[in-house]
Amino acid sequence: MATNHRKITHLLLFIYTILLLTILSLPTASLEATWTPNPDDSGPLPLSLAQRQQLLELEVAITSSPDPSSTLAHVAQQNGMSQEELVGMLNRNRDDLMQTGDLEGMLQDVGAKMQQQGAGGGGRSMAIHNAPRNGIVISTGAFPPFSRGHTTILEPPMDYVQNYYVTKWERGGWEDSLPPSIELNAKQLKMKGSKSKKKSSKNTIGGVGMTRSLVVDTSDASNDEVSVETKRNGDDFALVTSAYKTISIESSVDDDEEMQHEAIDCMLESVSSIFDERRFAEFIPDSSPNLKYRSFLVAEEDDGDVTEGAVMAVKLLGDFGLYGVQPLCLSYELDEGDDTDDNATMLRCIAFHTLKGGHFDGELRLSVEQKITSLVLSVVLAIPNGARKPPTRLAESIVSSLVKSISHSSQIRMKQTQSRKSQSKQYRERASGRATEKRHERYEQEKLQEEMAAERKRKWKRNNPDAGRYTPSGHRLRSPDGHPKFS
Repeated sequence: MATNHRKITHLLLFIYTILLLTILSLPTASLEATWTPNPDDSGPLPLSLAQRQQLLELEVAITSSPDPSSTLAHVAQQNGMSQEELVGMLNRNRDDLMQTGDLEGMLQDVGAKMQQQGAGGGGRSMAIHNAPRNGIVISTGAFPPFSRGHTTILEPPMDYVQNYYVTKWERGGWEDSLPPSIELNAKQLKMKGSKSKKKSSKNTIGGVGMTRSLVVDTSDASNDEVSVETKRNGDDFALVTSAYKTISIESSVDDDEEMQHEAIDCMLESVSSIFDERRFAEFIPDSSPNLKYRSFLVAEEDDGDVTEGAVMAVKLLGDFGLYGVQPLCLSYELDEGDDTDDNATMLRCIAFHTLKGGHFDGELRLSVEQKITSLVLSVVLAIPNGARKPPTRLAESIVSSLVKSISHSSQIRMKQTQSRKSQSKQYRERASGRATEKRHERYEQEKLQEEMAAERKRKWKRNNPDAGRYTPSGHRLRSPDGHPKFS
């Protein structure tokens, strides 16, 4: 019995030891790092989200540093890697997070952590504090392949964006991002077979003002919807996206000729005021990406002149599909009188070219032409060959949103102008009517008074037998005899 009891005891002890070792090995297994399969030769990536977040923090820290190139070289040297290997690893990490859907949430955590490191604590509170001030900036310029340009997580306030580029101007000016200009001896650039009869001339591709000779055929413009056209890799342009719409004048008034001329004047006045005030993005449709626009002036140091700049903040334009900020500068502005063809007259035309620090390189042109009984609004985004271009669908959305906004603004201002003029006309008519009535009343009162005076005179003559024969003797003017006062 003692021998059997001893055997059972040893067996139970052995089983207990195995169970204990199994239980102790479970936490150790959960802490082991696993690695993804490596289709390339650039090294595997960890599956741990914490380690992936560290790689994303490293990428954001590099792009937001004052000198990203030097920071990248220093980090690669400290880790015994080449810059190309580090860039490839960070890019694959970002692509994997984007495919799994963890990129956006992890970017917010990384932004809060970066704010905490910069503020010395309270990162979440610091991020909440900075969100309405700058939209939580993760990049302020182009640094390929990590960042294409100025990017924020939330919608950036336009005051912040304007102040940022005004400060940049004061520190050394702006620099356009267009490729060098090339002059071509060719016919006028055109899209969709424009029927312009102008003679051939030297055209400039690239450089400031390259859209001066770019013609867009708006013969099929409709009053109901915005027409969008995109042309790729033609006429030395990598991308030309245009949107245009007709604003019909005769459809909003009666057949009266005077009212039609008045409506035309109201429409021209409203469109001209929109271009003067640069209110191109007042009414962006809800179906389009969020787009904000603002123009501003900066003073020259030498001769006291001013330079006009502008900024656009567009959702999906930035890195990781976030908000992208695109700085612009005025290229040229044309006023009324520049003929484009036989049936249309250019009323206003404004063009802006891109600056360094944005997400694409090109020129944005906004114009309005007057035809016989209508106006044609058009917005063109031209990207020359060798320049960065935005996604085609995003470019189409930008130009169509601007056309819809300008059209809606012009129609609202036209109604407001007509209402003010009609109210002013009615006021003048009422004031003139009241003055006429007062003149008639005064005339009638004077007439009645004259008639009453004539009637009293007739009655006096009829009742007084001596009427008409009375002659003053003048005795009352004579002084009494012997009176001391008159002696």
